Amino acid sequence: MAREFPRPRRLLFLLLLLWCWKLHASAIKADETVVFLSGIGNQQADGWNLQIRGWVYESKYHKPISSLFRRVIGIRDHELTREEQATFRQRAQFFLVDNERHQAVSIRLGEMTFTLSPSLPNGHFQTNLHILAEDAERFGLAPLLTNRAVPFQTVQKNIQPVNGVIELLPATGISVISDIDDTIKLSEVANHKQLLRNTFCRPYQPIPGMAERYRSWEKSADARFQYVSATPWQLYLPLSEFIRSNGFPEGTFELKLFRWKDQTFFDLFKSPEHYKISAIKPLLERFPNRKFVLVGDSGEKDPEIYGALAREFPNQVSRIFIRDTTGEAQDSARYRTAFSGLTTNHWQIFREASELPNNL
Repeated sequence: MAREFPRPRRLLFLLLLLWCWKLHASAIKADETVVFLSGIGNQQADGWNLQIRGWVYESKYHKPISSLFRRVIGIRDHELTREEQATFRQRAQFFLVDNERHQAVSIRLGEMTFTLSPSLPNGHFQTNLHILAEDAERFGLAPLLTNRAVPFQTVQKNIQPVNGVIELLPATGISVISDIDDTIKLSEVANHKQLLRNTFCRPYQPIPGMAERYRSWEKSADARFQYVSATPWQLYLPLSEFIRSNGFPEGTFELKLFRWKDQTFFDLFKSPEHYKISAIKPLLERFPNRKFVLVGDSGEKDPEIYGALAREFPNQVSRIFIRDTTGEAQDSARYRTAFSGLTTNHWQIFREASELPNNL
């Protein structure tokens, strides 16, 4: 039997490991890229909880590896036009970068400077800052915390500053949790070949009318948006550009982790059911007094996922909207099962954005 340290010694040993890990962390280099991902902040009784997430990588384009990646995911080179090949290279590059581990990013927030937690083997890092109200006043952060989003930027010698924002969500209000594929962006999930082309090789096409309807919800109800998808984080930059360029409301993203060297590689092609529940539940738990509107489509498991969440959080999930991509009637056995226990006022199947209410 392995010998076990006494509890005080175990604690000291863990603290020593943590100290060594942080000591090993290094500063960002000039040839490395920092991308800040979506972070959410909220006010607490004694101050603010601010979530900062990001990704550190070094870009390296290898044409043979790019071609291999294309074949592995099932895209044939000779079937692509020149435009599709160029788009593929732009999007595939984020899957082929060198993720940088143990890199420490320093940021300036107001007049305060923080060194964030070192990056993991997949290049991602996350730090949850808890800032007391008196410190926010003392260091010039309080005025920023009255805005919808709090800006910050990296502070690193000889490195161009990188900007990021933390979206602040009030304790009450309306949040729209929206799926992406076939809900607001044409993906054709049911057709694997077309799904790959639409994801990697073609300009992203919005579902007609969805941006206008979301903007009307934002205007009429001050709705905040969280975009949740089983798409890998490697496509965060093109997806966030799709949101901006097509007039969708700004919002935060929850995407899936993917890395070639661990089990997340196999998760890339799995059903999104488990992932989406684990991505949405923390939002519901973190904001118990907000109302949530869930928008998805019938191509995969959104009805079943949203129905389960509505039964678990009946006081928070106020409406469910499902875009029909499978031709099933609202009174079908599938929907009766998915939304069992919910009133018909609780959920709606729609085909066109115009069928959705103008305001929430």
